[in-house]
Amino acid sequence: MINLNRFDLISLRLFVAVVDGGSLTAGADRFGVSLPAASKRITELEQHCGMALLQRGQRGVPPRPKVRPCTGTPSR
Repeated sequence: MINLNRFDLISLRLFVAVVDGGSLTAGADRFGVSLPAASKRITELEQHCGMALLQRGQRGVPPRPKVRPCTGTPSR
C-alpha cells in the first residue's frame, strides 16, 4: 500500500511529464530539471510506491502495464 503521508506531488508531475514526453530526457526538459535530477526523482517515486513505474530501455520509457491505466496510456 502506498503511504500518502509522504507522497511527493512534484515527483508525480515529473512522472507524468516523462510519460507524456516518452523519455526521461523529454520529461526533464518539459519539467525544467536536469536529466540526473529527473532520474533521481523517478527512482525515489518508484521506491516510495514499492514498484517500478517505467520500463527503462534504449527507446524511451513507457509506463509499466500495471501503471498504464493511471496514465491514460493505451496498452500495446
